[in-house]
Amino acid sequence: MKTITRKIFLFVLALVSSSYAQSDVVLNEILANEPKSWVSLEWIELFNNSDADIDLAGWKLVEGSDTTTLPSIIISTKGYLVLARKLISGSDSISFEGYWGDNSKIWGDSPEENFPALEVKISLTNGCDSVRLIDTSGNTEQFVWIKDSGDGISWERVSAEVRADNADNWWGCVDSSGSTPGRKNSVSVDYSSRIELEIAPNPFSPDKDGFEDELEIKYALPAKSNLTLKIYDTKGRLVKTLMDEREQVSGKIVWNGRDDQNRSVRVGMYILYAKASGIQTSTAKITFAVARR
Repeated sequence: MKTITRKIFLFVLALVSSSYAQSDVVLNEILANEPKSWVSLEWIELFNNSDADIDLAGWKLVEGSDTTTLPSIIISTKGYLVLARKLISGSDSISFEGYWGDNSKIWGDSPEENFPALEVKISLTNGCDSVRLIDTSGNTEQFVWIKDSGDGISWERVSAEVRADNADNWWGCVDSSGSTPGRKNSVSVDYSSRIELEIAPNPFSPDKDGFEDELEIKYALPAKSNLTLKIYDTKGRLVKTLMDEREQVSGKIVWNGRDDQNRSVRVGMYILYAKASGIQTSTAKITFAVARR
């Protein structure tokens, strides 16, 4: 009896495992909260994580009550495919091609339209929804989001090697444009184990003479962190808030030497304070000088 029970258990486990098998083509980025109120700008991006071109004929995309069976279309190795709610603009609408392309009403005729795109039936919900991708063998992967990513901000997959149903493998896009269709996800970078800061020049002289007028601040954070950057004087008084709990990965920002009231700061020593909060919390400080010529 125990042997039979064990066989049944292994059979059920195999069924469950196969339904979540990692495919060569994966869900990679999803824009559920479209820029402004243009619902026609919703889209889903797929990524081919294999070393060969793949024909997606017969694959299925499932969202809510809508199921789309994909036609024969090739997604190249390490390439992207966008499945858009509205691909080409009509007379009274805006589309994926109109917003992320050259608005010629033809997809693929400009340098920024260098990846395939299809129109599919989807109606994504900002705050809570799910998308499933099913290959011709029945292997399925699914991404579920339970909060709003923000206006015009896409959900990006951190690693194509980690399962889509792992919520920790998704993060809001940190690119300044809000999304990265057809290109590498902004969160797919090498993270730092702790917050790292670099500034230059030090001292700097914001006197508008065209030389060293701005302080450039470079940063790298632990995975899935929110960044706070603030500048204080040596008496501990807040001078300038550069960022406050903003989703970031790595990048740079410049400061022009003006405080929160847009006044030029005095010559002297200042402290740059940085805090990365999220899965873990880390802080860093750098002292620098403001000079005048």
